[in-house]
Amino acid sequence: MHWLFYRRIVVKGLKNVPKKQPLIFTPNHQNALMDPLAVLFTRLWQVVFLARADIFKNKTTAKLLHSIKIMPVYRERDGKDSLDKNDEIFNKCIDILEENRWLALFPEAAHTDKRSLRPLKKGVPRISFMAEERNKFKLGLKIIPVGIYYSNYTRFRSDLLLIYGNPITVSDYEESYYENEPKALNSLKEKIAEELIPLMIHIKDLVYYDVYEFIRVIFTKNMLRYKGLAKGLYNEFLVQKEIIAELDKQSEQNSEFMPALAEEVRAYSNLLKKTDIEDIIVEQADSKTICLYSKILILILLSPFFIFGYLMNIVPYSISGDFVKKKVKDLQFHSSIRFGFSIILFPLFYLLQSIPVLLLVENHCIKWLFLFSLPLLGIFAFHFKQIFIFTTKQIRFRSLIQSKNTEALNLILRRKTIVDFLQSKLTSF
Repeated sequence: MHWLFYRRIVVKGLKNVPKKQPLIFTPNHQNALMDPLAVLFTRLWQVVFLARADIFKNKTTAKLLHSIKIMPVYRERDGKDSLDKNDEIFNKCIDILEENRWLALFPEAAHTDKRSLRPLKKGVPRISFMAEERNKFKLGLKIIPVGIYYSNYTRFRSDLLLIYGNPITVSDYEESYYENEPKALNSLKEKIAEELIPLMIHIKDLVYYDVYEFIRVIFTKNMLRYKGLAKGLYNEFLVQKEIIAELDKQSEQNSEFMPALAEEVRAYSNLLKKTDIEDIIVEQADSKTICLYSKILILILLSPFFIFGYLMNIVPYSISGDFVKKKVKDLQFHSSIRFGFSIILFPLFYLLQSIPVLLLVENHCIKWLFLFSLPLLGIFAFHFKQIFIFTTKQIRFRSLIQSKNTEALNLILRRKTIVDFLQSKLTSF
C-alpha cells in the first residue's frame, strides 16, 4: 500500500547505515505519520519510533501506534507532571539500543508546514549520552541523519525521496561529555543539524519563504538543463538545493534583490490563481499544437478504462477525501489519514465488488485478474483525471492567447521576466 501511495520512491545513502550495531535515526519532520513509515518501509527493517505523546490519547490509536513499534515521548506542553514518564521511556530506549536494535526520533520534536529545519531539541543527545554512559561509552552507538523530501506532502501519488547521511559516532563526544555535559549536549545537537541540512530542502528565510518555494519549483527545469542533468527526483532535489543557496547568496550580497524578485513573483503567482492556470502551462505556451491534439485523442481512447477505474474506486476515495477536508485542519496529517483510510476501505470495497465476479465467473484467472485490476485501474483513473484537468486548462489558455487576452499574455511576459532576471543574477548561470 505504501508503494502504491507514491508515484516514485527513491532512496539514497543506504551504504551509510551500519549493520548489527545500535543506531538512532534522526529524520526531519514534515508529514506526520508518513515520515516514520517512509523510514520503516525503506528496507522493511524494524525501527522503534518515539512520537509526541498527545497522539496517544485515543486508546484505539495508542494500540495501533504501539503495534507498529511507536512509543510516546512527553513534552512540557503535555504537562510538567507527565515529564516524569519519560524516565521509563528513555530506559526502554537504552534497553533497545543495548540489544543492537534501532531507534528513530524526530530531533525537531514537531512537524512543520515549511521546508525548513526547525531548532532541534535535546531529546536525541540526551538519550544517546544516557545509553553510552550506562555502557561506559563502549556501546558503539551511531546517529544516522535522514533527509525526507516530498514533491507534495499532502497529495496522493506524489514523490518521496529519502537520503541517509553519514553516521555520527556518539563516543567521539565522551571527553566533552564528562568535562561539561550541557556543552556536549549542545555540540551533538548542532552536529546533527549540520549533517541534516544538506539532506533536506532548508529555506531559512521565512520572511520570503513563499518566494523561495515558488522559485524552487518553477526554476528546476532551467537549472537541470543548464547543468546537463537528466530528469529524476534526486537530480531535481540537488538543483533545488543549489537554487536556494544561490538565492541566499544574492540576498546577502544585495539587499534589494529579494524585494524586487518578491514583487514579480507575487504578482505572477496572484495572476495564476486569478486565471486558474498552472505555471507549467504558461511554460509550455509555445509547445506544438499537434502534441495537445495527440493528448486529447489518447484521453478519448482511454476514457472507458478511466470510467471503470473511477466507478470502482470513487466511494473509498471520496470517503477519505471528505473526512480529511471536513475534520482534519492540520495539513501535515492529510496524507497520513488518507493512507490509514486506504489500508481499510480500499481492500474492503474491492472485496465487496469482487463477490459477484467470484460467484458468477468460473474461470479462476478472470477472478484474480478482476481483483488485481481494481487498484491498478484506480491509480490509472486518478492520473487520468489529473491529466484531463490539466489538458482542459491548456486548451483554455491556448484559446485565451489566440484571442489576445491581456491576462494570458501578461502571464507569459511575467514568467519570462522572472526567468530572465534569475538567469542574469544567479552565478550558477
